[in-house]
Amino acid sequence: MLQPTTKQERITAVDALRGFALLGIILANLPWAGDRVVHSDLDETMNFVHLFLIQSKFITIFSILFGFGFYIQFERSLKGGARFNRYFMIRMTLLFLIGCLHGYLIWMGDIIRTYALCGMLLLLVRNWPVKRLLWLAFVFNVVLTAAMFIATGALNLESFYDFEPALWEEHLTATSYERYLWVNYMIDNWRNFIPDMPVTLFFSFGNIALGYALAKMRFFDSGLKHLKKVKRYLVAGGVVLGLPFNYALYLVYSGKLELELSLLWVPFGVCLGIVLLALTYMILFQWAYEVLGVQKVLRLFEPVGRTALTNYIAQSMIYLVFFHHVLSWFQLYGKLSFAETWIAGFLFFAVQMVASKLWLRYFRQGPLEYLWKRVAYSFTKRSVSRSIPSIPVGD
Repeated sequence: MLQPTTKQERITAVDALRGFALLGIILANLPWAGDRVVHSDLDETMNFVHLFLIQSKFITIFSILFGFGFYIQFERSLKGGARFNRYFMIRMTLLFLIGCLHGYLIWMGDIIRTYALCGMLLLLVRNWPVKRLLWLAFVFNVVLTAAMFIATGALNLESFYDFEPALWEEHLTATSYERYLWVNYMIDNWRNFIPDMPVTLFFSFGNIALGYALAKMRFFDSGLKHLKKVKRYLVAGGVVLGLPFNYALYLVYSGKLELELSLLWVPFGVCLGIVLLALTYMILFQWAYEVLGVQKVLRLFEPVGRTALTNYIAQSMIYLVFFHHVLSWFQLYGKLSFAETWIAGFLFFAVQMVASKLWLRYFRQGPLEYLWKRVAYSFTKRSVSRSIPSIPVGD
């Protein structure tokens, strides 16, 4: 049975979608040892599914929803009388510091610092009209991202790495925490900024700007008739263009397609395909959420989405505790097939769903979300005329 989605249900649907994105993120990031693992007959199929349907799509959804959260915070700050720029800059500065702690002490694959910087940059364009924001998003997450990807190879920017490739492997197999910290620092994306970060920053900012624009046009409000046609076109684009271009992504990452001069258009198509398929996932999730029977199932993702920052960093702790060799307890890296790694990922995420549900019975926010908000408020309370409204992270 289909029913219109209320404003509160729309926010709940976004929380659930954010939780769903975190499921894809843990599946994408769980350490898998490639040729060193115990093989299974499903590995080739799982690798195809991973590259074709998972790789980069769910982190794209996560980035888009960060832009959506920026809009919600801005709207609530206006209603609450807050001096938004100062408050938000402090929030992003604190988020960047959280990302530094996460990246250097736990896992070098941190994306939080990127979001913090992109959030600061988004302040410059927050009053732009929707159409200009959409063009800005396209330029960044398709044109500049693909161009930078090509430039990285053409200009041999990988030569700026100042560590041996063997450190990538040692990051997972280091047996002392001191050594792990040093390796983590050496291979960190921000330390190796020139070869690693431009593509990530361009793509992330484009997606965050896209999420902000979608929020302004009330993209998650299912009751708007003019958006129904837009969403149908986007889903059609995800099928007609997104699937073929993501198949090209699979060919490139699996080494079956080399980007020769005549194929320089492929990175542009791949970037567009990733965004189109991510939007398709989002729209299909929203449509499914409008079906009452299905909504009961999809709402299981909501507690994870409401505690997104806590759960994102908790996933890094899972990698460290269960897969890396720095602790002597499990050391699953190199011992599981690709399929078995995914089974572990689903089990870990199920634990996160239960833990988040139990936590939210007693608290309104996740522990990191609460600390982040309270510290930001303590720095800005002297310059705010009223109390900052309660803003869950990512809302």
